[in-house]
Amino acid sequence: QAFAASSPPDPPLGFTTSRGGGMAAWNADGYVKVNARAPAAAGGAWSAPKVPDVGGAGAATSTGNPAAARGGSGAAAVAWATVGTRYVAAKLVVAVLAPGGAAFGAPAAVGAGASDVALAVDCAGSVTLAFSNGTVWVGTLPGTPGAGQCTGAPASRPAAGSSWPAPLAPLGPGFSVRLASNDAGAALAVWQAPGGAGFMAALRPAGGAWGAAALVVPGQAFGATPLLDAAGRP
Repeated sequence: QAFAASSPPDPPLGFTTSRGGGMAAWNADGYVKVNARAPAAAGGAWSAPKVPDVGGAGAATSTGNPAAARGGSGAAAVAWATVGTRYVAAKLVVAVLAPGGAAFGAPAAVGAGASDVALAVDCAGSVTLAFSNGTVWVGTLPGTPGAGQCTGAPASRPAAGSSWPAPLAPLGPGFSVRLASNDAGAALAVWQAPGGAGFMAALRPAGGAWGAAALVVPGQAFGATPLLDAAGRP
């Protein structure tokens, strides 16, 4: 499937879900675009490009790719940094797509100065956001489980011009945060500690709260990728 050229320097993001769906997200000349692929059981067709509405949240993205995630139910989220102007500061915004939705909802502003953004979506439709601004923060927009297996949807989508509605909690100082979740809703965040101290990690079990951060890789280390199995084990 051919979509469109992305803006340098980053190639498009591409990934699949546990149910056989897929999604690609990229920066097309300063604007976020997303294509979703239905699971094979539903025909396996790619959607037309979805362009999250940036009205009221900033006219365009900064350079580089957005962050994106899609759950097994088809719920998805995309986050990007807007371009600052003389009058409006750059800020991180997040837009959410309901399962089977034709368009992303309005982007919600998280705040200025955020970087290293990561997203995860589980089968209940919960959207977990992680970012750093010297401190690593996490927050989860709850989902509503559906009648069938892995059919959940976000319980709400932010209104136009609103702020990210999920409470944010600090995990500790650091940067370069990465995030993983499994279908059941367990989540794992890893990030670099200040001063080259190593990699930190924090785990949230399904249905539980974030545990205390722990140093898991001491010393200089780069490029960690968090993974969780179906039982919630890192």
